[in-house]
Amino acid sequence: MRSDLVDIACRVRRETDDAIAIADGSTLPDGRERWTWLPKSQVEIERSEKIDTVTMPEWLAKKKGLI
Repeated sequence: MRSDLVDIACRVRRETDDAIAIADGSTLPDGRERWTWLPKSQVEIERSEKIDTVTMPEWLAKKKGLI
């Protein structure tokens, strides 16, 4: 059975009441760390000391360019 959820290994960099900003290890053309904002209502966050894991629907990961 195919799941429509994906796990993204990342670091949560910022958080508001409604959203999180993650860094997935990619960079912008100028070398800065790329952040992607995600709505908390669409994700589950598992935090750890070294790496965080964010689980989200596949459609959202595709829309945000994470997969």
